[in-house]
Amino acid sequence: MENKPEEKKDIAKEKKAEDKGAKEIKTKLLLSTLPEHALSNFQAEIKKRGIKEANLNNLILEALEQVPENWWTEKVESLTPLEYKVKEALTNPQMREKLETLLKDKEQDLSQNSQA
Repeated sequence: MENKPEEKKDIAKEKKAEDKGAKEIKTKLLLSTLPEHALSNFQAEIKKRGIKEANLNNLILEALEQVPENWWTEKVESLTPLEYKVKEALTNPQMREKLETLLKDKEQDLSQNSQA
């Protein structure tokens, strides 16, 4: 049994994707640190000792590996704007219901306070 041309294209695409593997995400950084910062001290010490083979990119990646996974998650949460959280809540039926109840209760409170 022979593959149809469409199936051959799909198989070729899958094989190509497998061959590539996971793509790296490249990020360029321009860091400014105070002279007493650990990275500044590290760089000064490397220079002082005449270490030429230090790949700063790899060393910073190694340092970043020391950051716990939950730090990244907590940082994303702390930086996420309220608008995004509300939008996401609206896509979840349970959260949408809770949000709707919260807003109705708040509306009733405001209505009662304005009548008093």
